Amino acid sequence: MTFSRSLGAVVLSFCLTAPICTAAPVVNASGSEKPNGVDQTIRVDGVTAPSSVDARARATLRDAVRERFAVLPHPASSRGYAVSVSVVQLRRYVGPDDGTPRVVCIVDLALRDAHDVLVGSVRGRAMTEGVRITPPLEAAARAAVARIPELVRAAEARQAGSSEVASARSRQ
Repeated sequence: MTFSRSLGAVVLSFCLTAPICTAAPVVNASGSEKPNGVDQTIRVDGVTAPSSVDARARATLRDAVRERFAVLPHPASSRGYAVSVSVVQLRRYVGPDDGTPRVVCIVDLALRDAHDVLVGSVRGRAMTEGVRITPPLEAAARAAVARIPELVRAAEARQAGSSEVASARSRQ
């Protein structure tokens, strides 16, 4: 394949997958766009992944994260947090001991506040036997999303602490 055809193929694949990877409206687990619970405070932005991860896997991961947020108990907050989802690793391999095919997935969620400042990030990991990628994607998403409330609580505690310090300084 010539260079221009290769470049054309890359540009075409980017044009086809870019809309999937950009921020989408918040949708709760029932599929409606009316916000509820977590959806009011945490928005799921695009999914970034290596080029080897196809659009269907990215969409599966994005949907799994959104579904977990829809049912996750979380600290009440009026701040507009956002989460960016990244696939750190998604690969198939054959186990060295018994030759069993396995899939390993590592997902990173970066939590940002309303000012787009990084609050923190968490990772979820999963490994399954077999060749299907959906189960480890969903399990890694569950593991990562389960750790988001502690990040939100820590960020709010830091914010409350800095507000108290600032008000104490202004009184002096």
